[in-house]
Amino acid sequence: SMKPLHGIPEIEEKVIRTASYLGRVGVNINYYDSPLHSFYTIINSGLKGIKHRKLLMAALIVSQQDKFNDMAKNYGSILGKKDIKVMEKLSVMLRISKIFNRVFLLDSDRLSIEVGDESVTFHIENEDLLDVQISRVLMSGKRFRETFGRQLIVTKKKTH
Repeated sequence: SMKPLHGIPEIEEKVIRTASYLGRVGVNINYYDSPLHSFYTIINSGLKGIKHRKLLMAALIVSQQDKFNDMAKNYGSILGKKDIKVMEKLSVMLRISKIFNRVFLLDSDRLSIEVGDESVTFHIENEDLLDVQISRVLMSGKRFRETFGRQLIVTKKKTH
């Protein structure tokens, strides 16, 4: 579990769920600019049961799937510095989890996480995992280090 590392309170569950469920909705509009289209779709969705601030956070998390942007500065009257830190952490975690989800198809028993003082290691038990999928996760390494202050490592174990 990465909970000791990220320190995000349970109260942000609606933000996490909204971002993960609607994270790729923009692909239907335009594949190449899908994070931006996802942002606008989520923010204008009129979803019930989630406060506007949390909906905005979810939309901004999704908008940062491929790269950080400074769209959050436009919403300084709604979002605080703590909100922005939570969004940075969740955007990195969401990107990595989406890659792993495609690989494991919700079989999280083959994934373990080791949180150390200097690094976070994802141990994967999947012989079919392609090096290109590992490299996609490792492409988030710089953002991971900037956000969490630790190196991102992925190891692949053979299953028998």
